[in-house]
Amino acid sequence: YARFTEATEQTVTVTGAGQLHNQGGVVPLAVYLDALQGRRGEQGLNAKYLSILRRALEDPKPSLLLNPLRAKFREKALTVAEIEAWQRSLWRFTSVGHIGKENGPKAWQEAVNPLREEHEARLKLTAPADGGDLILYLVTSDAGDGTEHDAAVWENPRLVAPGRPDLPVRQLPAVLSALENRRKAVASSAAACLAAAHEADAAKERPDLKSLAAKHGVDLEILGGWLDWLGIGAAGEASTGSPLTQKLERTPDYDFIQGWKGEQALGVLANSSDATVRIPGAMRGRSVATHPSPTQASVISWRSPVAGSATISGKVQDVHPECGNGVTWALEVRRGTTREVLASGVTKAAEIIDIGTHEAVRVRPGDAVAMVVGPRDGNHVCDLTAVDLVIREGESEWDLAADVSPDILAGNPHADRLGHETVWHFGSEPAEVESTPEIPADSLLAQWRRAATPEERAELAGKIQRLLERDADTEAPDSPDRALRRQLLSANGRLLGAALRSAIPNGAEVNYDVNAPDVIEFRLPAELAEGAEFVAKVRLRDPEGSVQMRATVSRPDGLQGVAAGKAESALQKGQWSDNNLRTEHSDPVLAREGGAAWRRFEAAFDEFRALFPMALCYTRIVPVDEVVTLTLFHREDEPLKRLMLDEAEVAEIDRLWEELRIVSEAPLKQVDVFEQLFQF
Repeated sequence: YARFTEATEQTVTVTGAGQLHNQGGVVPLAVYLDALQGRRGEQGLNAKYLSILRRALEDPKPSLLLNPLRAKFREKALTVAEIEAWQRSLWRFTSVGHIGKENGPKAWQEAVNPLREEHEARLKLTAPADGGDLILYLVTSDAGDGTEHDAAVWENPRLVAPGRPDLPVRQLPAVLSALENRRKAVASSAAACLAAAHEADAAKERPDLKSLAAKHGVDLEILGGWLDWLGIGAAGEASTGSPLTQKLERTPDYDFIQGWKGEQALGVLANSSDATVRIPGAMRGRSVATHPSPTQASVISWRSPVAGSATISGKVQDVHPECGNGVTWALEVRRGTTREVLASGVTKAAEIIDIGTHEAVRVRPGDAVAMVVGPRDGNHVCDLTAVDLVIREGESEWDLAADVSPDILAGNPHADRLGHETVWHFGSEPAEVESTPEIPADSLLAQWRRAATPEERAELAGKIQRLLERDADTEAPDSPDRALRRQLLSANGRLLGAALRSAIPNGAEVNYDVNAPDVIEFRLPAELAEGAEFVAKVRLRDPEGSVQMRATVSRPDGLQGVAAGKAESALQKGQWSDNNLRTEHSDPVLAREGGAAWRRFEAAFDEFRALFPMALCYTRIVPVDEVVTLTLFHREDEPLKRLMLDEAEVAEIDRLWEELRIVSEAPLKQVDVFEQLFQF
């Protein structure tokens, strides 16, 4: 095999053995193309394959796949990349070890056809970095065989994103108009809504929203969005993460180190003694420390039992600085579903970090002050972190270490020293937590949240309204107020999200009938494109036609000819005896199965595969891609024999294989393998 081919490897995942490699021999196409296009001599090349390749590329007979390659060849510009694109689309590699089982793979190298009667076109969207609009193109091409009968349809093309109804692209103008009107209403009523929010914040009881909106002359839905954003009068308690439920009764060396733990070193620990000990990080006497996991941040929370104005202070310190890369930390105030970040950062060696003194922080029963400690860059090695947290309100004081360290296992949640039962909570949340609306630190709204008097709040409310009414470019790019403006006026935010949902007609499905060649262009605002996916069902309207249809953000070069597209193969769940490998093509040719166009493309794909196999032969011989294999030796070299070998060489390779079977006693060993597999 090595005399005629270059070695290649295909990686496979084997249960119980990890990643292994199947080996095959391929044609060094680059040197053959160079020789045929006059860029090198023919020495060292296989004369038989060189002749076959020359005839195919010079043949005037029409061919759907070869014609574009021939055009490039005539210009001496044909490259391997153009051939490999089709090879990846028309071939796939399977598991050799179970070739022969019922419904299983028939060969290592299997042919696949990018042919469908209908297809779900999908494209994940990413907004441009500059915040500008994203241009989406819906492209319908003739698939290279002419435009007759090429009538097709884009069924219900839409934008799909979490947390909102599907948005039909044809409804975009109406939706954008509704959003613009709502933005103007939000901006013009900001000061009045914040005055109503101040009244609700000062009230002891949950406010009546309708009466409050009527009193201040503001839209009920917009006011509800403001209160939800600010966490004022929010229903339900703020999140403290998923509680840690496993008790740590002691460490191997110390019975006074106890706590609550999860998987992969996640936990909150307390030292009830006066001694500083290493576990291996250093735990001071009468202290609390926490450790994240690679994927989970630790969350230590104080759930407010009172309503009032609190002062929050504390410190964090990496107490295992000899290794690791430190941790991330954030001090948050959580109200309802909102989070306000008071301070955040990363630890630096053993430096004690003062998180600051945060005064006049308004809290209500159910609100939470949370210290979140996460693994920096997903690395949780040596991440034991000491946490000091003190909250004062009036004459009352809550000290994490003093409240918890004597008896941390008394409960989770844990009581304070003042008689409140469920104050301190020990939990976790994903380290890469889904972004939740946060009031940007030091923004005008964060200042409004901390303001102590009605006069201060009224002044700040006026500034916030003016911020929303003027152009965003008047603020510095990294300004917290620019970030605030973007959040408040986002189509996916709390103030406009309801308007977006109501602007989308329920059950609205709008189709686009097209005749190839055709391009439909849409301009998508960045805020609607970000995190969304374009989805549409595509199919023919004329059963005699054949088209390719795809969504793209790149302006199409041409609308004629057939394109290889992308192919992805993956295993799906199914019966052990089945071939569960499935291949999905991004841009299949659409035709009626069994029809003239379908058969035409099947023939074109077969013609290409006969000339350009992905591999000429399987060179590993002994399969390694199944733990218990049905196949002791695998021979797959038909392309090599057909394209390169003469009669004498074919006879030689047949003789070598026959000798291998005799010497190895393969038939006898096959029986033993079958018994193992049956038991397995």
